[in-house]
Amino acid sequence: MKVTAITTWEGTPAALLLLIETSRAAAEIHKGFGAKNPRMLQPMVGGNPSVLNYVVDFDSLDDYASFSNQAISSGWWDGMVKSVAESYPDLKIVGQTLMRNAIE
Repeated sequence: MKVTAITTWEGTPAALLLLIETSRAAAEIHKGFGAKNPRMLQPMVGGNPSVLNYVVDFDSLDDYASFSNQAISSGWWDGMVKSVAESYPDLKIVGQTLMRNAIE
């Protein structure tokens, strides 16, 4: 079963621009942990312009679990948590959703 992880962020325009920049570097790190097709989705029509979604795909739930374990045990995770805490309230994680394609 293929799965997609979506992390929803909310922030000020300046904080979201910084998030986009730092996500470029994080995407490469995430690929090293097994994520596929990392992308930051930004609304163009409709939606909320103060919300971005960072999306990554995995071939299986086991691959997602392996990714999570690697991310949490790495130095990257500690730095990300610290950076997010320092950016609050200008930037915050609204939530994370793990999804599967129901028609596949």
